[in-house]
Amino acid sequence: MKIAILRTGSKADPRPILAVGREKVTDELEGPLSSDVPVELRAMTVDEAPEYLKGFVGLLDVAANESARGAVLVYATMLDELLKKAIDAFLVDHSATVKLTEGFNAPIGTLSTRILLAFGLGLISEREYCELEVIRKIRNEFAHSIDMTFENPSVSSRCKLLTWAIPEYPAPRDQFIAAAASLVLNLLNRAHYVANKRLSYQEWKI
Repeated sequence: MKIAILRTGSKADPRPILAVGREKVTDELEGPLSSDVPVELRAMTVDEAPEYLKGFVGLLDVAANESARGAVLVYATMLDELLKKAIDAFLVDHSATVKLTEGFNAPIGTLSTRILLAFGLGLISEREYCELEVIRKIRNEFAHSIDMTFENPSVSSRCKLLTWAIPEYPAPRDQFIAAAASLVLNLLNRAHYVANKRLSYQEWKI
């Protein structure tokens, strides 16, 4: 399998923001775009990809072989985990704060609360927030009905709301995969950058 890497930024500071492929990738892009200003595109093998992207490619492989329900749950679970990592990286570094996101009945233990808190803390953009909310609602549709499919009007209509879907792939499942994969890729390194602005203890005036 080969993946395409789309780079933005300056030559001195290139930023790989896309690593997707279908059966193969050549010089023509196939996959979810996460930037409107591509600077460079080249095909490479998975082994040539940056280390942090290899897990992402593995996720694509797993989701591609899943049922509709399985693919939705795989991507939703990955996004949930990435949000948790970003929130954990931002909160005060203390064993007590771990209880907010981990354990039974953790206050920030659901995808819904993590999306809201990440947005409220400024850890995700408004576009990412809106996209995550649509994906969360699609996840709930599949979780609450054993007969749910991407062709169901309640799901297909939500897929059309995903702004990172690809017009060339209008099928609801393809729309979902494109948007979800782009979000995963956007959030892969979010915790790393968020940690640079981690909250710390403050002495407050009485």
